[in-house]
Order: sequence, then structure tokens, then C-alpha cells
Amino acid sequence: MSGLSVKGSHCSYAVYRDDERVSAFYHFQDRAFGRLDQIAKNDRSKDRNCMSCQTAFRSDGIHNRLCNHCRAKYFDPRMA
Repeated sequence: MSGLSVKGSHCSYAVYRDDERVSAFYHFQDRAFGRLDQIAKNDRSKDRNCMSCQTAFRSDGIHNRLCNHCRAKYFDPRMA
């Protein structure tokens, strides 16, 4: 997960990348882990070209290679 971890104890938890804090402090550990998941997802997302129409779009990861328009066209028969 690119060096991300949750550190803290009792009622003060935060997300760290290596030794640098990259989130606010949270009273509950599960909130800090939720933020870690958001940061990790954001790290994986980037601009990619749609495999079908070549339009640039914001992709959630390597598994997400079709833009929303093409995805709807291929998976919703009413769009054909």
C-alpha cells in the first residue's frame, strides 16, 4: 500500500506515509483506516485513455479501462 499505515493509540490515530503524517487525527481507529483506504484509492487513480474511444478519463486503477460512456454502452443494452 505504498508505505501507508495507521499509527496511534487510545483516542488519537492518523494515517502515515512512511514517517510523515498525511491525514488528520481521528478519535477512532476505524475512521483512520477508512481514510487510509481513501488515500490508497486516490494514489492508484490516474488519467488513462479509454480502451474503446481513446477519450481521457480518471481511472480508479488498472482494472478500470473504459470511460463511463463506453461502459454504459457495453453493459446497458438500451444504449446500443
